Amino acid sequence: MVEITLLEHRNAEIAKEIEALQQLSYHQEAKYINNDKLPPLTETYRHIQQAQENFLGTYKNGKLAGLLACHREEEVIWITRLAVHPEWMRKGIGSDMLTYIFDENNFARCCVTTGLKNRPAMTFYQEKGFVHLNNMETEEGIMLALLCYEQDRSN
Repeated sequence: MVEITLLEHRNAEIAKEIEALQQLSYHQEAKYINNDKLPPLTETYRHIQQAQENFLGTYKNGKLAGLLACHREEEVIWITRLAVHPEWMRKGIGSDMLTYIFDENNFARCCVTTGLKNRPAMTFYQEKGFVHLNNMETEEGIMLALLCYEQDRSN
């Protein structure tokens, strides 16, 4: 498992690292869904500094290789971003970040939205136990899938 740390996204330099990683990662999703109006692609580091989410990240060779942002609403954790540098995609970083969220938090449900046409992301989340609940369309005309994971609380 990779080392995962809390990112101080209010720090301008770290916010710029997040912005750069989002640009690289979400351009991949934009290709899958055939729409380059994804909010993470239009965000600047100043928007990121003001975000009301918790940002977690992992570094490889001194560069931000993966990030996950989330916030909690009562018993639900909402994953608002999961981005991996293209050089490190499909090498376990996204899985490690999800495992970290699952292991370090007590929650009833964990939810995420992703582009409905983003087959790699849909497959990734479904392989991790997320269930596709419904679809919604954004102002930008992007069809999103809502996927949720129910934590087993029987222990």
